[in-house]
Amino acid sequence: MKFVLFAIYMGTFAFKVAGGPHSFTKRSNYPNSSMKSLQCPNSNEFELSCLMIDSQSWPKNDIECGQTVHLNALQTIASAITRETNPAESKTAAPPPGLRPACNGKPIYQITHGNIVTYYTLDVSCKCQKDAEPNCSGATTQSAAACNFATIGYCGISVNNNPVCSA
Repeated sequence: MKFVLFAIYMGTFAFKVAGGPHSFTKRSNYPNSSMKSLQCPNSNEFELSCLMIDSQSWPKNDIECGQTVHLNALQTIASAITRETNPAESKTAAPPPGLRPACNGKPIYQITHGNIVTYYTLDVSCKCQKDAEPNCSGATTQSAAACNFATIGYCGISVNNNPVCSA
C-alpha cells in the first residue's frame, strides 16, 4: 500500500514539475513557405519569391494509380519541390495526357520520387518594388509583405511509367 501511495505521489510531483498537458499553438509568424529565386513572368529576371503549395489543387487522400500512392508520400513530394535548390525548369516539352485540366497551356514541371513521377505547375507573380525582399512568414497569398509569390499546382502522377492519374 505504501508503494502505491508513493508511486501516486511521485507521478503527481513529476506532472507538476514538468507542467500540465499544453496544446501546441502555431506562431503567427511561422514560415509556411520557402523563399526561392524564381523567374518572374513580367521581367524574365530571377527574383526572390515566396513559394508554397497550392492546397486547393493537391490531393487530400491516397491516390490509386496502378498502386496506392499514400497521402504522406504526396506530402513528402510536395515538400521536396519547395526544397529543391536548383531553379525549376520545364521538364516536359509535350505534357503527357491525363493531367488536370487546370494545367493545360502552362509549363509543366516534374519531379521523381522513387517510382513516382509527379507533374506540377509553378504560378509566379512578382510585385515587389525594386530590391525589396519578400517576407514569407505566415504567407498564404500574395500580399504587400509576400510581394513576390509563387504556388505549386498539382497536375498528376505516374507510377512505374504507367499512364498519368490526376485524381
